[in-house]
Amino acid sequence: MSLEDRLLIQEVIAKYSYSYDGRDADGFAQLFVEDAIFEVIVPTQSRPAVRLLSRAAIRKWAVRRHELTAGTQARHYQSGLLFDELTVNTARTRTMLLLIRQGAPDSAPLPQFTGVYHDTWRKTGEGWQLVHRAAHLDRDPGFGSAEAGSDAMRATDLCYMDARELATKVRTAPLVASLAELDGIGLARELARCLFEDGP
Repeated sequence: MSLEDRLLIQEVIAKYSYSYDGRDADGFAQLFVEDAIFEVIVPTQSRPAVRLLSRAAIRKWAVRRHELTAGTQARHYQSGLLFDELTVNTARTRTMLLLIRQGAPDSAPLPQFTGVYHDTWRKTGEGWQLVHRAAHLDRDPGFGSAEAGSDAMRATDLCYMDARELATKVRTAPLVASLAELDGIGLARELARCLFEDGP
């Protein structure tokens, strides 16, 4: 693999952040091949919390995520790109992830989670595209406690709804600091409600 190919893959990784955070679901989906797989894996789960099996499903997921998080701004910081395998037409990489989010009432962005993207790549007529992206999170941000095993939790994305909004909706006085605390104050069902089933 040439230096040019390495740089092109790095550019696609950057486009992933810019397109998703910029709420460009179409541009985001085009970074993947037609039969791409996208997964979110958390340490406490025996199977992926999210598993999307096509470019169309990934686009639908992105559109829904953008609708659910319209009041906040996400920033995906990806760094530490490591090439595990390099060939003329394929590659395997790992990239560290820091996701932060900031809502209108927040004076500073709030960390959501950290992890590592494990990616498989293919060089196509459209350039380098993602064949399989698996986000391995460092810890469970709340999946394990909120109705684990239900249909809603088997194939869902993390709910980024601001914790203040959740607390207000159920008239809870204390500020909820993290998704992991939701179950402890009886909000597990509310968390599960704002999650959604993945692609068709």
